[in-house]
Amino acid sequence: MIYKTSCYASATVLRLAKGFAENNEGARVLVVYAEIFNLYFHRLTNIHLDNLVGQALFANGASAVIVKADPDPETESSLFEILACRQTIIPNSEHGVVVHIREMRFEYYLSEEVPKLVGGNVGDCVTKTFEKWE
Repeated sequence: MIYKTSCYASATVLRLAKGFAENNEGARVLVVYAEIFNLYFHRLTNIHLDNLVGQALFANGASAVIVKADPDPETESSLFEILACRQTIIPNSEHGVVVHIREMRFEYYLSEEVPKLVGGNVGDCVTKTFEKWE
C-alpha cells in the first residue's frame, strides 16, 4: 500500500509491477489504484478559486490492471504494452501544489503556474522516456 502520493504513486506502482513481472516467470501482478479526493473537499470559509479548481480537476477515481511479462498466446491477449515508465521532478515547482493537513480537512492550493510548469517540461520527459528507441 502506498498512501497520499496521488499520481506519483500510480506511475511508481506500474514501474514496480512491470519489473516484478519481468523478473518472475509466470507472474501476474494485480495493480489497483484508488484516488479518494473527498478528503480535500470542504466548505470554504473564504473563496479560493485555486482550491475549487483543484477539487474539480482531481476528483475520485479508481482503476485496476493486471501486469504480466509473458502472456500465454493460447489463453491471453494484451491490450497495452508498457514500453517504459518514467517520472521526473520539475525543478522549482514545490509551490505548484500545496496541501495543508488540518484537524478536520486538507486544504489544497493549486498555483496558476502549474500549466506552465507541466507544459514546459513534458517534452523533455517524453524525449528521455523513449530515447532508447531512437
